Amino acid sequence: MISWPSLQGAEIPAGIALSCPPINWQRKGTIFIRNNVVTSRRAHEFQVFIDTEFTDFIDTHLISIGMAAESGKEFYVEVPYPDKSCSAFVREAVIPLLGRIPGAFCMVEDISVKMIAWLNTVRRGTEDIEICFDYQTDWDLFTDVLDYRIPPWCHARRIGKNINELLHHEFHKKNNLPEHHALYDAMANRCVFRELTFQTT
Repeated sequence: MISWPSLQGAEIPAGIALSCPPINWQRKGTIFIRNNVVTSRRAHEFQVFIDTEFTDFIDTHLISIGMAAESGKEFYVEVPYPDKSCSAFVREAVIPLLGRIPGAFCMVEDISVKMIAWLNTVRRGTEDIEICFDYQTDWDLFTDVLDYRIPPWCHARRIGKNINELLHHEFHKKNNLPEHHALYDAMANRCVFRELTFQTT
């Protein structure tokens, strides 16, 4: 089921049964296994997948940011943006999807506090968090809203090579969730992410 964010007193919509297997980590000695696949993941890394929507590649302003933790929890906010900076694609594919989650609106200056509080909530004890993104602008906007004061326990990881685009599209199709929505895309990345396998001797 979707763990819907309840920011600013938002009502929590009825859950949706997702077509996505739960993330299951196992450790055998120094080897880590994610859903029965041997990986190179280190013990202290807790993964949070992020995605953003923004106005344009040139005149870039944040529109929304979504985060999906491997534990199943989610965070999502939408912020004010300059309409004149939106590209034709954003007007057609992104803007119509805003407002789907009640209570997600947030002023830009308030995001940092909310985001750090949420990350501390999902963080396991003193473990570090791996902030996973498939496009550099996602990380750039993440750091921007934090005013470049990144917690020392948050580390960037670009995962474009770990995301199968066909599986990503299939996630949206099976769950009837549109693409180009920051939360839904973050959830899709969490679902279809695969560590690169390696040979052991």
